Amino acid sequence: MKKLLKNNYLILTIIITIFIYPKTIWAITYDYNINDNGIINYIFYVIPIIFLIITILIWHKFGKNEKPIETTEMYPPKALNSLEVAFYNKGSVNKKDAATLLIYLANKGYLNISISNKQLPSSKVNDFKITKLKEYDGTDLYEQQFIDGLFPKKGKNSFQKNRENSNESITSKELQNNFYITIIKLLKNINNQENRNKIFEKKSLNKRMIIISMIIISYLLITIVPITQYNNTNIKTSILCVLLSFTGFLLLFNILTGKYPKTIKLISTIIFGSVAIIPPMLLVLQELLHDTISLFSYIIGLLSIEIMILLTNNIKKRTPYDNEILGKIKSFKIFLQTIDKSQLEELQKQDPNYFYHILPYTNVLGISKQLIKKIENINIQEPTWYNTKEDFNLISFYNNINNIMIYISNKT
Repeated sequence: MKKLLKNNYLILTIIITIFIYPKTIWAITYDYNINDNGIINYIFYVIPIIFLIITILIWHKFGKNEKPIETTEMYPPKALNSLEVAFYNKGSVNKKDAATLLIYLANKGYLNISISNKQLPSSKVNDFKITKLKEYDGTDLYEQQFIDGLFPKKGKNSFQKNRENSNESITSKELQNNFYITIIKLLKNINNQENRNKIFEKKSLNKRMIIISMIIISYLLITIVPITQYNNTNIKTSILCVLLSFTGFLLLFNILTGKYPKTIKLISTIIFGSVAIIPPMLLVLQELLHDTISLFSYIIGLLSIEIMILLTNNIKKRTPYDNEILGKIKSFKIFLQTIDKSQLEELQKQDPNYFYHILPYTNVLGISKQLIKKIENINIQEPTWYNTKEDFNLISFYNNINNIMIYISNKT
């Protein structure tokens, strides 16, 4: 809810609606007497269809992406770490994506991870310690921020004074409920508007506000007509009903078009969808059921709005540079999905660190488990940056590293 309230556009719309919309309904109902003018009713219902056509034209010009050129790529794009590949691929990144920098930087020789056979209390994670092997000498700001978060300089972090070890190593206990702050800051830095403008054309992002305005107007129009036609209802009740319905619609729209988990979107659709649809339907159901044309027009209006919402989410035209990078990322993903065991064995012979090099990238592309199944029977040596007291096992290694990434990126 806090995230929704930060949306100034939503707040402004609700304020305008609360102060202006009731007067508008009153004026339309009594001054223009819409109930005696069926032509105006049908015009109101036609407008959402016109807006839908305009939306489709905008999407075709400013939102439709050119198909990325796919080639054969055995490695991820050069000069991009796993977090940046995730960003170019999806347009935004999450905590899981940021945590893959742990593997990436370990492969680069900056970190060493030691795993004990003792499990942490109330957790599936084995106790671990991360050691810094050398100072960061690269130029990537996100990698620098990640390492600085793991090994903060004196006075930079609130938990520095409680550290048990030196700046060169840190335990799971010291990272608990602390490092997630670095992850949040990292996500804020990479997901900013300046970076989004590098992958999405600014014109396409600006056009979304036009479509959002048309969606709101369309919803108001198809709601005004049936409610003002229902003469047995008090005008104040009608206004309250519309305001409640419209607020529910706005909240639902912001959640559906925002970056929320699927579970939250599903629950919100049920709750706010009910708030948006049930009040007007209770008022006008009898009227709509007795007027087939109005009922059909209302349904068409709702379908037009739904399609506009879907198109709004897809008005993100990628820049030529990002489209080129995206082509390489997709080609790399397809290569790993289609590669067979013999090809993997050959690649491992040519590059003994191949699996560990691509592992953080397979994580952000969501194909790690597929690759593990293909490679688990191949003889792969333990990485130099990973220490465990047990005999090395690829599945255990993957589970341990994956659990650590989840552990350090969440507040537990």
